[in-house]
Amino acid sequence: MTSPELPKQSAQDETPVGPTGFAKFLQPRFLLILWLWIGGAYLAFILLSSMFKPSYDDTPDRLVGEMADFEKAFPPRKATDAPFMDGEEMRFIADFKGKVVLVNLWASWCAPCLEELPSLAQLQEIIGTEDFVVLPVALDRKSPEFLRDLLKRAGAESLPLYRDPQMTFGSTYGSVEFLPLTIIYDKKGVEVGRLEGEAKWDAPEAQDLIHAIVRGEKL
Repeated sequence: MTSPELPKQSAQDETPVGPTGFAKFLQPRFLLILWLWIGGAYLAFILLSSMFKPSYDDTPDRLVGEMADFEKAFPPRKATDAPFMDGEEMRFIADFKGKVVLVNLWASWCAPCLEELPSLAQLQEIIGTEDFVVLPVALDRKSPEFLRDLLKRAGAESLPLYRDPQMTFGSTYGSVEFLPLTIIYDKKGVEVGRLEGEAKWDAPEAQDLIHAIVRGEKL
């Protein structure tokens, strides 16, 4: 007696076995969808970021015109404690603490320096001396008499004469072969920033910059 034969299963009745578990997430189709989703989310973030400007953009841009090359100090640096000469007396930037101090490094051989000095004298006159002072320091071995006469001939005789014949003070600012160099300190003796080269310091944008620093405003 023979056993009845079981019906054969056709190829169509076989259920294909696909990837299961974590393996299905490694399929090319899934990875493509994932990357498209990530790309879309990043693009949306960029678009939204461009629509909403941060609050600090509301700060007026004062570094324009004559002040376009003014570089803000980062990180803020304390004023040098190196001395400069007032006649035969040593002076320090710390002597003027409580005022905004504009240090201008110049020399008798520097033509742009001589062109710039009258605008600094005018700036001092416009702003006044209660909260602000211009400290022009000559990096020069020439005599005080020669330098005073030079200031007078340049139309800046109202400026005080400070000297640094030994480069004790000037060398703290690194290489000073490129003059003029102007450094501004706030009322606490911390550097706000500096400008290399000549500028018209009595220009409206320069006055606006100094007034803002005097008021303690963020640049």
